Parts: sequence; C-alpha cells; structure tokens
Amino acid sequence: MNDNPSSAPSDAPQPQQTDTPPATPSLDQEPATVGAASPMVQPATVSGPSVTPAQSPQTGESLPAPSASPQKPRKKKWMVGGIVAAIIVVLLAAAGSAYAFWYQNLERVVGQAMAQLMTESAANTSTLITSDSELATGLMNVKFKEFRLDAGGDTAVPVGDMNASMTIELNGRDYTVGGKARIVEDRSVYFQIVDLKDLVAKVASDFAGAEFEIPADVMTELEAIQNKWVKVTTEDMGGDAETYTCVLDAYERISSNKELMDENAELYEQHAFVTVKEQVESRNGNLGYNVEFDTDKLSEYMRASADSKATAELEKCEGYDSDETQQEFEGQLDSANATAPKVDMVVWVSRFGHELRQVDYTITAENSMSADDIVFQGQTTFEYGEFSVDAPAESVPFSDWLETVDRLNTTVEDAYNDAFMNTLDSDSTVPMNVSEVQAT
Repeated sequence: MNDNPSSAPSDAPQPQQTDTPPATPSLDQEPATVGAASPMVQPATVSGPSVTPAQSPQTGESLPAPSASPQKPRKKKWMVGGIVAAIIVVLLAAAGSAYAFWYQNLERVVGQAMAQLMTESAANTSTLITSDSELATGLMNVKFKEFRLDAGGDTAVPVGDMNASMTIELNGRDYTVGGKARIVEDRSVYFQIVDLKDLVAKVASDFAGAEFEIPADVMTELEAIQNKWVKVTTEDMGGDAETYTCVLDAYERISSNKELMDENAELYEQHAFVTVKEQVESRNGNLGYNVEFDTDKLSEYMRASADSKATAELEKCEGYDSDETQQEFEGQLDSANATAPKVDMVVWVSRFGHELRQVDYTITAENSMSADDIVFQGQTTFEYGEFSVDAPAESVPFSDWLETVDRLNTTVEDAYNDAFMNTLDSDSTVPMNVSEVQAT
C-alpha cells in the first residue's frame, strides 16, 4: 500500500477533458487513446453509420464531441485497490501478532533458550556470588563474602578453561583462596594454586600473632607450589587414564552428532524443569522472565537422560556408571529439598535469537547457627561461539609437584612437633606429634 498522500484517490471534482490529449500522458492515465470505448482494448477500425457532430441551435456551429472520462473508472479502481490493500495490511498485522505471540510466548522463549543451551558445544560463563550474611558467630565470626568462577569450553574438541576464587571473612579479616585449571587438545590437564604462600603467611600472622614466624623451609616449599602451572598427562593418571580419555572421546562424538545433541534438547522440552512465573521489564535488549525450578521435572529429565543415546556413548567407557551418577544427583537434590532454600531467579533471553544470556538469582536459606537467614546474591552470564585454549608457556611436571607436596607435609609436621614439644611438660598426656593428634 502506498503511504504517499499525493497518490491517494480524491473526491474533489475532476477537471473537464479537452479534445486535445496531453503531450505527455500522466501516470494516472491508461496507455490508450483518450475517449476510446475501452481503456484496455483498442479497435483497429470502427464500422457503422457515421456520426454527425451536434450543432448549436443559436449559431449553427458544431459543438465539441463529448469525450469519455476515465476518471470515474480510475476512482473505482483506486477505491477497490485501497480496500484490498487495507485488507492485506490487516491480515498481515493479524498474522504478525499471532507470530509474535507464538514466537515470544513466555514458556516458549525460556524453553527454547534452555534447549539451545543444551545443544551448544562451546560456551563461556562468568559467575559472581556475594553475601553479607554471617555463617557463624561467637568465638569465630565467619562470612562467605564472594565466589567467582569464569569457565568456558568446547566439548567438540574437547577443551576447557576455569578460573575460580573464594573470599571468606574471619573475624573481620578477608582471606582469598583461588585456583585455575585447563584441558588442552592433547588431553593434558593443567592446574595452578593461586597465592598459597601469601595466604598461609596471613593466616599465621592473624591467628598466631605477629611475632610468630613460619619456618623458612616451609615458606620455601610453599613458594615452589603457588602460582605455578602443573601439567598432568594421561600417563600421570594411571588406571584412570583410559576412562578419562574414553569420556573425552565420547563427548567429542556427541558434540559432532546433531541427532545426539538434538535429543538432549528434545528431552528438555518433554521434561521442562524451568517454569515461567511472570515476565519482567526488558533490559539491555533482552527479555526477562521470573522463573522457578520444578524439582520433580528435573528428576524426570535426569532419568530420561540416563536412557539417552548420548549416555549410551558414555556408557561405553569402563568406569562410567550412569546409574551411580543418577543416584548421586538424586541424593544432592533430596538434600537441597530438605534444607528448603528459597530461590528467586530471573533469566534474560535475547529477543530474536532466544539465547540464554544471563541468570540472576537470590538464594535464601535458614542458618542453624544464627536467627538470621543466609542470603546469597548471584549472577551468571553466557556467551557462545568458538572456544580455544592454549597450554601454559611454562609448567612443572605433576611428579615434581607431588614431591614438593610430600616435602612440605614433612616439613610442616616437623615444625609443628618441635613447637609442640617446647610447650609441654614431660608428664603431659597430650599427644606428642601430628600423627597422634590426627588419630585422636
């Protein structure tokens, strides 16, 4: 339909036609001689009696022959065309509204986002969970302040990368422990313990006093461990190497098989365990939905997944037991239900791709050691696309790292026994070494 008002039909009187046609036909005229019997078909000759032009009774002069006016047929044609166009617009608008309702239906949008998430082989996630709640009070005041996890991977390769840290407040002081891990294409695993020596020194200073000194050889061994990448090869895994390699191979086959990937999405659609409570205001171009978990549907989904073709691929690996995995999951779910935490969750889904972009959540649980509830605020973001991981430029073999840990354990035990013996009388019945303390 033309939106230009200048081309719309008008009800104003049309100007009188003259005998002389315009030199250049207008766009509104039919490509035929003005005054023709039909605007579409032109006769080659006109037969029959000739027509004598009418004469004026006053002067006797010939009067102009009346010309056929094409304006009225054009007006009707424009009116009919406008009505048809209007009907088409209404139908398209109705169809568009129906499609928009179907495409942006609350359950469908969230269901499609979850199903797509399960068919993605490569994704990056970033999680931040914070809390101001006291986990314990009294002699030791404990707060869980922050947990961060940046993780990504591609099961089609398969490779992965993870960086995690946790901060706990003890009696007003913050302590952070962290670690990193990678799986690279040759199936080697790398891990790193972050700032371990600094953490130990801080804890010792805060709890044993500034005058307390950690033995130099202990600090030397801690220095050899912290912030160093450790390489674990399949040979280092011993008897677990075959299962580990087989499982990674199975994930690679599953990720490259569309039928197996789609099966997982179909299982979710049959047992959709995320239900929509209401839509919230859009943010950053994403649609927001307040959702909740249906734990019964979640259990159904896990049981159905155990019988899937993808799980059958994993079952080919010796040592992989889907029944055991299912039982562990059911136990964790029962434990979560027993504590009955309240979870408020909002998912953010891209408007046109229906990809899961972000999840915001608040977890509220009872605190057995305090009258105040424990409240956690969390956010996880998602990005999709190709994913690659490089091996660290420098690393130490896992065997060397184990030797360092063994030396550290021995050094710490000797230092503890020396300090402990100096504080005891010879008649004391208190255990005299670390092994006895552990035994009691």
